[in-house]
Amino acid sequence: EVVQSDVNGYLVPSRDPDALAKKMHQFMTLEPDKRAVMSREGRQLVETHFDLEIVIEQWETTYLSFLKRRGLDCAS
Repeated sequence: EVVQSDVNGYLVPSRDPDALAKKMHQFMTLEPDKRAVMSREGRQLVETHFDLEIVIEQWETTYLSFLKRRGLDCAS
């Protein structure tokens, strides 16, 4: 999951506007230091899992694996 509830954001059930409103209010009333920690945690997660170089490497690995299963090994 990208969002880790109460760590870098909040998860709410889909189609539940009351739960969404409660979590939005909870976030807006957090103490600034706790909001900052939550923001840092979110940024760190994105930087370590969704950095462009990491994503490209994952796509390349997946693509080469697919080609290899098809008998089109492109390793060089």
